[in-house]
Amino acid sequence: MKNQESKNKVFGLNSNIFGQLLAFLLSITSAITTILIKKAYLINGSEQLLIRYLFQFIIMIIFMKWNGISLLGPGNSRFVLAAQAFTAVLSQVCSYFAILFMDPSDSKTIAHTSIIITAIFSRIIFKEKLSIIHIVSIIMASIG
Repeated sequence: MKNQESKNKVFGLNSNIFGQLLAFLLSITSAITTILIKKAYLINGSEQLLIRYLFQFIIMIIFMKWNGISLLGPGNSRFVLAAQAFTAVLSQVCSYFAILFMDPSDSKTIAHTSIIITAIFSRIIFKEKLSIIHIVSIIMASIG
């Protein structure tokens, strides 16, 4: 029982509370990033993304070495890992140019409709049933 309790704690906090704090930090840093992209319009996208991903790469290498995680992931899931990496980079590049060429609040609103696209893909690809919570979330995202 004590081992289970320690698994639910991160830095002495309940893992749910820690996750909520990280989500809040994500929204703050995402908003700051959006503002900084608009302010740095003279720096091209490749330079900004290179610096961002270089810092992210260094931090992740340290984290992975610290925890003994393989840098390329498990051998049987490397294709999925590469596909996820490609779509994540493409997403960031599209986000950068969307923010640069239109109002940041509009581009973020459009980007946050991903819940609708995710629900549609999960229904088509994974044959998942949509629960009432999914349907309400889709309606709220569509209206909002």
